[in-house]
Amino acid sequence: MISIRKILEDPAASHWLKRALAGALSRDETDAANDAEILAEILIRRAESTAAGKTLYDGQEFDWQGGIRKCPNCGGN
Repeated sequence: MISIRKILEDPAASHWLKRALAGALSRDETDAANDAEILAEILIRRAESTAAGKTLYDGQEFDWQGGIRKCPNCGGN
């Protein structure tokens, strides 16, 4: 298992990951873990959609059932 300290000290780890991890450490552990799971799911689906030739544009959002749909509250086209 990779330790938090090793990630924060690793020069190869992205600045984004280090900032996200450092920010999560000041939060309630359960809340941070739940948010991380949601973020991971969204990023995985976004990457899969991009790999399949689909992109997410303004005015669209991910449907939790696995697709991209028009966002009724986003104000986009």
